[in-house]
Amino acid sequence: MTPRVLAATLLLAIACAPSPPATGAQTTPSATQATRVPRGTIATIEVEHPAGPLRAKALRDGNAPILVRVAPLGGPRHRHRVEYLGVVEGEFDLLPLLEQADGRPPEGLPPMPVEIYTQLPPNPTTDLYGLPEPTLGFEGRYRAALWVLGLVWLAVPVVAISRRLLRRPPPAPAPEPPPPSPLERVRTLLEEAKARPLDVAERGRFELLLLQALRDAAPGAGDLAEATARLRREPASASVVRAVERWLHVADGERRRDEALDRVTGAVRTETRP
Repeated sequence: MTPRVLAATLLLAIACAPSPPATGAQTTPSATQATRVPRGTIATIEVEHPAGPLRAKALRDGNAPILVRVAPLGGPRHRHRVEYLGVVEGEFDLLPLLEQADGRPPEGLPPMPVEIYTQLPPNPTTDLYGLPEPTLGFEGRYRAALWVLGLVWLAVPVVAISRRLLRRPPPAPAPEPPPPSPLERVRTLLEEAKARPLDVAERGRFELLLLQALRDAAPGAGDLAEATARLRREPASASVVRAVERWLHVADGERRRDEALDRVTGAVRTETRP
């Protein structure tokens, strides 16, 4: 046989060979040969039940190896389409999974053997167990990141309030020292008068402060004019007042400067003596 004739014969054999039924095709199984269907694939069988409509039995176990659903097609002979899905590989009969509408078993139907086979190799493995361990990156850790952000957001006011409550109050400002009394100011001007001549303003201030100091030391002191007249009359202060007036108001009063300063010094010592 020539190669051309051999090739033509092969093409003719392939064209005439019957094709296998597609998944989900409507088939009518024989009583001796089971219909082979891959596991996890829905297949259908059309049956006629003249005795009445059919339905699938209610499942009592969620782990049933095969699942069945019946869809009526109508007609005087009550045609039905039986859809089934194999979960576990093996050989099964669909007839015990059917019943009539009143719960009785079907009448006049032959066995419906089916074979569920798997397309996986023996002892298959899965890549789920071969995945690497998750890293510490942000992917897959968004919940933890949200918790961390929430805690940080809550921690900011807590820390601020805690620091404000635990902060020590600032120390009270030191009280301002009281202004110097007229007697203290007289002492200051007295030291300056002993060291140098005083100008006109300093002389007037010295006399005024001296009169105020003597008035404050005298009992029953009134205003400055009344106190000055009284100080000129009293023996203890008259000599001091008159010596200062002769020093400050007389033309040649500088000759009496030392005498006036000595009397003022004695009066100041008397005022500060306990």
